[in-house]
Amino acid sequence: MRPAAGWDIPGRNTDRGRARNAAARSGAGAGRRPSADGAPGGRIRRCRGTERARQGAGRVFSPAPRPYLPGMFRSGLRAALCAACLAPAAALAVPLALPIDCVPGETCHVQQYTDRDPGPGARDFTCGPLSYEGHKGTDFALATDADIAREVAVLAAAPGVVTALRDGMPDLRQGTPGAPDVTGRDCGNGVVIDHGDGWETQYCHLKSGSVAVREGETVPAGTRLGAVGLSGRTEFPHLHLSVRRDGAVVDPFDPSDTAACGVAARPLWVDPLPYTPGA
Repeated sequence: MRPAAGWDIPGRNTDRGRARNAAARSGAGAGRRPSADGAPGGRIRRCRGTERARQGAGRVFSPAPRPYLPGMFRSGLRAALCAACLAPAAALAVPLALPIDCVPGETCHVQQYTDRDPGPGARDFTCGPLSYEGHKGTDFALATDADIAREVAVLAAAPGVVTALRDGMPDLRQGTPGAPDVTGRDCGNGVVIDHGDGWETQYCHLKSGSVAVREGETVPAGTRLGAVGLSGRTEFPHLHLSVRRDGAVVDPFDPSDTAACGVAARPLWVDPLPYTPGA
């Protein structure tokens, strides 16, 4: 298999980190402003040319003498010009659907977010503590190990082409007897999808034998890629989702500069996921 760039990024998915995050969740309600949906609105620019047209300056469209334009045509042209002017930068991004077949807050939860701290510390996109140093993705955790047997589906978050995959690594918790050396294979069983224009997503820690796509296959959003497992460098069952643009990590909850936090940016999620520090 030809590995993709950034295929295996060393990281820690430990019970110690899980316990630290659980403690942070239980005490994070005070003193921090939780986001109801993680999707504060962006700034909208005024369409100046359209404003002038609205005021009757026909020269915006053509020099004098001004030809006759039916009212319906003028209205449609104004709408088209303003739509182009108002289109936010986020519209160029890849909209992402939930990459796991579960109900957030009920049958799964976000255990750890992308690390936004450029230094040795760790902080999530709200400037809260639900991350760890160098974490380059979002961890969607199942409640217990027993949930692995339910074959919880991992789904393509957006349409694209499968560019790399791995299967066959055992589902063994790191630190237990017989656990394999995963150096250079931290992702475990996984899939990488190219969405075009430099965007790609990576899905890690899939269950052994569950990968259901092939390299080079074109997949629509929602395609089953495999099932949540315990492969690679992990100590609890979860899906690790990484989002990248031109090889750089992008936080789907806040695609602005990953060295900052607490920024009111539009998320990449089609359906916004709530940030629940007390879960």
